[in-house]
Amino acid sequence: MPKKTKIVLAADPGSSVSKFIYKIEGEPPIALAMSPEVAMGVSVESVEAMKKLSIGEGSPTTDAWLQIPSDSAEAVIVGHLARTQYQGDARLDLLKYEVIIPKFLAAIGVIVQRHNLGGRLSVSFSCLLPFGEYANKNDLKSQLSEALSNFNFRGQQLKVKLDDFICFPEGGGLVTYQMGKIRDFESSLIPVVMLGHRNSSLLLFDKGQINLKGSVTTENGFINLMKLVCTFTSGKSPSNELAEAIYQAGDSPQLENIAHLIRSQGEDNARKEGESIIKAIDTARAEHWRSLKNWLDKILPSTYSQCLLVGGVAQYFRKELEEYFDGKAQYSDRMISQIKEVFPDLDQGLVSRFLDVFALYADIDHEFEPPVPKLEREQKQEQDRLIEHFAVRN
Repeated sequence: MPKKTKIVLAADPGSSVSKFIYKIEGEPPIALAMSPEVAMGVSVESVEAMKKLSIGEGSPTTDAWLQIPSDSAEAVIVGHLARTQYQGDARLDLLKYEVIIPKFLAAIGVIVQRHNLGGRLSVSFSCLLPFGEYANKNDLKSQLSEALSNFNFRGQQLKVKLDDFICFPEGGGLVTYQMGKIRDFESSLIPVVMLGHRNSSLLLFDKGQINLKGSVTTENGFINLMKLVCTFTSGKSPSNELAEAIYQAGDSPQLENIAHLIRSQGEDNARKEGESIIKAIDTARAEHWRSLKNWLDKILPSTYSQCLLVGGVAQYFRKELEEYFDGKAQYSDRMISQIKEVFPDLDQGLVSRFLDVFALYADIDHEFEPPVPKLEREQKQEQDRLIEHFAVRN
């Protein structure tokens, strides 16, 4: 009987980027980021015809397409290929759990083809869902198990057994991993605020248990800020390119941040368009922060000692949030340092967005121990050196 290959996979299928951390048995963990777009209902004939016109063979990450089940006449295109060739989008019109199975299967397909895996395959799977969709976790498990049992990835038939399935609400990965490290977690009221591309959520933990009544999700995500920018400018539409430009520009956008978005050809017109985009970003940022602040005012408990902040948008509004929480804001800077050490090739702009899935992975893979950050090691070495230098010797 062929040897079974076991895969451990943690997934955070975000609407701006799909984030995965995986391990093949006996190997170190690997981070995988994929574009979030999906195009459904494409005929397999169309995909095959397009492939005949292509020059060279694309990588599994940028050339991901599926048949679910394996004999389906329709294909689902995922990620870069969906965005560039099939007008795919992040399908924000659907609940996240409804559109993420193709993303999960594409990640499995990428892993299989990257590492030339064959024979019997099984996966221990964990994922994060918006709190408002967390009740759908059992439906997701059954649909995922069925889909994994027989699908095609880029023409290769795969049959994967679902060994384990764990699902947490967004923000739950970080809390689960950190709960033993948070002071007075078992006796305190601790809000966890998750600010993402599509959703903003509050998970409220009371004496170590999630308070379902006090936990809420809203669709007031970063996408709304981006839509405001599009409203205040001409010729712009929501896109990953625009989202990245806004995010990287931070709290003081400059012309070099948005130069690639300018369409005008004449020098004077290009300058005016650039100024218009910068003004639109400033205005939209202020309005989105006002909206988030009002939401926080309404949903946060009246008393708490600290608040954990998670998500790329929490980093984007870090200055405002630290001022708002007045010393109670808790960011995971130490874990960011650990992510950088474990995955040195990961795009630096994605590091903070991997926090939740990294914490989830660290919690489920009991063989994995995140390293002590380099700065802490150096400080400890210097401390030991000084102790040795000044030690009183008999």
